[in-house]
Amino acid sequence: MREAPRRAGRPSVSVDRGWLLERARSVFARAGYAGASLSVIAESTGLRKASLLYHFRSKEVLYVEAMEDLVRRLAAPVLEVARRTGPFDERLNALTLAVIDALAAEPEAAALLVREVVDRGPYWSGDGRRPMLAALRMARIFLLEGLPADRDVDAVLRAILGMHVLSFAVADLTEELEERSPYAPGALAAWRLSLVGMVRAVCGLE
Repeated sequence: MREAPRRAGRPSVSVDRGWLLERARSVFARAGYAGASLSVIAESTGLRKASLLYHFRSKEVLYVEAMEDLVRRLAAPVLEVARRTGPFDERLNALTLAVIDALAAEPEAAALLVREVVDRGPYWSGDGRRPMLAALRMARIFLLEGLPADRDVDAVLRAILGMHVLSFAVADLTEELEERSPYAPGALAAWRLSLVGMVRAVCGLE
């Protein structure tokens, strides 16, 4: 019995979807959504463009799924720590470290998130806005539980957000300035320690 012909664009071997999303994120982080072509993304995966479109029917679908996957990966360890109970300052320290470690584990995450919000990209303009805003509202509620009365919770939240996200989003600039990668073990350990102190200070706990 003759085997049915393979449908055009269908890959001959299975490809891990998570790996495809990871490779796509790398291209999007470098070029942005508008600047990243499916051809370049396909080349980075070793697939033909038609094969990539077999898995994701358009660039926008690929981008949105890549962002959704990234946000889930970032949120999982942070939410685990956020559910803990105990004194506010101890939970604040633990959450600060959890966010740092989550961003450090996904080196392109911060730049992608900043670019997406600034550019009002497909993820932010669609369903992605909800989980991002929900995370900020949860952070605000957490801060309200323990901040001293003289602290402006929204100013504190903006400061903490900048400390975490922008420090990783400008990693290339930091590397040139310090002549070492901010992801190097020694640099990351020092940053973890410094950021805990800075977050505590902006919260009025130092």
